[in-house]
Amino acid sequence: MSNIFKICREGGVTSSIRHRTAFTLAEVLVTLAVIGVVASLTIVPLVKSSSNIQNTVAFKKQYSNISRARLSLLADGINLETLFSNSSGFGTIALNAFATKMKMFKICGWGTGCWYTSPLKYLNGQIYAPNASDRFMSSAGGSAILNDGSIIWVYSFRTNCTSYSVDGKNNTCGLIKIDVNGAKGPNKWGRDFFQFYITTTRIYPHGTNYSSYDCDPTDTRTSGASKGRGFLCGAYILQNGMDY
Repeated sequence: MSNIFKICREGGVTSSIRHRTAFTLAEVLVTLAVIGVVASLTIVPLVKSSSNIQNTVAFKKQYSNISRARLSLLADGINLETLFSNSSGFGTIALNAFATKMKMFKICGWGTGCWYTSPLKYLNGQIYAPNASDRFMSSAGGSAILNDGSIIWVYSFRTNCTSYSVDGKNNTCGLIKIDVNGAKGPNKWGRDFFQFYITTTRIYPHGTNYSSYDCDPTDTRTSGASKGRGFLCGAYILQNGMDY
């Protein structure tokens, strides 16, 4: 035993052991490559899941905020039929009323500012509007930026909340479109962009009265009852979360 210990101390075995346990450059590169593959398989889904959770929370928050604003307006004696009347400016008057109940950083009204100029997409990634600003600021309706960065667009059907039915809901007054994280991506229907309808009895996300409102980003269709458009995903999220 003493002889072995002596040999080790003198370097004969020590250098041999060191040589055998060291990693070669090729081994290091292979290890890094394996780590990279594992990371790509785990980190990307985690980032997507985290983003979905954040957008779900933001969606529910805005749904609550808009609903509370409506109730507060009613409590103040505001008549929805009058607010969304034939002369309501396509939504600008309604927007100004909601602004008194919601924390808004900037009210752009109709035709200027607020919306981003990048594309707004369907859930499946195809283009819904090449330029979101052109789509909303050149259309009738009022836009604003909320304090949390969300962008909102309010539109009135100008029917005094009568003679207009959406999703099977009678007495529909108007609608609200909202991007819950503003210009920050992905700017997609069903991810961070949603639509609500305002009726005389409540505010509800688009798709609430549909018997089926599945959301499928792999559906490449963009018309009809396509699950890839993402139009009805607000109602879906309330029941199932953003599990697509």
